[in-house]
This record gives sequence, C-alpha cells and structure tokens, in this order.
Amino acid sequence: MGCMNNKKEGFKRQCGILKIPTEEELEALNMLRKIKKEVRWLRDEKEKILRSKDSDNSYIDELEKRLAQLKEFWKIWEKKREEAIKKRMIMLGHIEG
Repeated sequence: MGCMNNKKEGFKRQCGILKIPTEEELEALNMLRKIKKEVRWLRDEKEKILRSKDSDNSYIDELEKRLAQLKEFWKIWEKKREEAIKKRMIMLGHIEG
C-alpha cells in the first residue's frame, strides 16, 4: 500500500510511526472524561438536594438542563472520537477510506 494521499478524506497517509492514540483521539477522550466528571458531580448534587427536606425545584431544573446539555456535548465528542479512530485505521491501512 505504501504512503498515499487520501484527498477524499482530507488528510495524508503518513509513513513512519503513528502515535496511538492520536492527538485527535486524545482530545476527544479528554473531553469525554471532563464531561463524565461533571455529569457525576451534577447527579450527586441532584441526589443530595432530593434527599434534603427543602428541595429547591428551580435548582434541580437547572441541574437537569445542564445534564441535557452535557448529553448533547457527549454525542458530539463521541462522534469526533469515532471519526479520529476511523482516520487512524485508514492511515494504518486497516480499512479503506
């Protein structure tokens, strides 16, 4: 196969050592970790409020809105991670682009 350009995918296949995971994969993984950390904190916070006797519904609503936002962010970054994996697999010659 050798080193070839893949204009259709918009990148060059590179010769030599390919860092695994790639920078793009690392960026996506790190963002997914941040999102997961915030989701855990928000869920814990929501549980604390629900267990307390004086539940603040407006604060719970804010937490739920933020959780919904994070769910959408997760979908975006998961897609970016999958695209980065596909790009790496093409560069390694494991799949066709």
